[in-house]
Amino acid sequence: MKPVRQRWFGCACCPPNIARVLTSIGHYLYTVREDALFINLYIGNSMAFPVGDKELQVRISGNYPWQEQVTIDITSPVAIDHTLALRLPDWCDNPQLTLNGEVVTGEVRAGYLYLTRRWQEGDRLQLTLPMPVRRVYGNPQVRQQAGKVAIQRGPLVYCLEEADNGAGLHNLILPADSEFKLLEGKGIFAHKVLLQTQGYTRHTANAEHQPLWQYDRAPTTQQAQTLTFIPWFSWANRGEGEMRIWIDEAN
Repeated sequence: MKPVRQRWFGCACCPPNIARVLTSIGHYLYTVREDALFINLYIGNSMAFPVGDKELQVRISGNYPWQEQVTIDITSPVAIDHTLALRLPDWCDNPQLTLNGEVVTGEVRAGYLYLTRRWQEGDRLQLTLPMPVRRVYGNPQVRQQAGKVAIQRGPLVYCLEEADNGAGLHNLILPADSEFKLLEGKGIFAHKVLLQTQGYTRHTANAEHQPLWQYDRAPTTQQAQTLTFIPWFSWANRGEGEMRIWIDEAN
């Protein structure tokens, strides 16, 4: 993996792909069927959908994926009988939903929560998707991930970057019992959530002058180090440097 972003390509696919995504993003957010409106992604937006000879109007707001609460308002001026199907992400173990302040439950099928009722202007759904920091482990048959762990919060995978943690990211160790704290990002990370915890680094003085191997004693010592994780999608914006998703875990 390159330590810097590619400045340009001989045949650049990004510009047309951006145009394609922007013009089709509504189809990613919603799936419209005759019997239900599927809400797939909780991105702030306002949309209107035909339901028979009426129109179902929906507005989604919140600060997802940085905050765990999503608000879905019905803004249709005319009451409409219809089904809303809300996607429940696989990473969320305990989603909670209220309708006009009252806890509601519904049928869950294939990752969607179905709610059928007469919707009217002023109805408000508040979906809470708790976002604890989670550790992701690979299949033990994947050799490159053996003994390692990745970090995820909500739908976002996080990574370590040299700009925060120094060079030699392969020498960092994350204790199995370490606890994370959330940090409010600044600068290019403004309005984003960073993660920080205490870990270790394998330190060797003058490693470049040490022999390639040594007998009977480890050439490194462990030193405490603060580990800072940034959202993976935002790396490579602070100059050339290493990036790492999978980190060694130790008891």
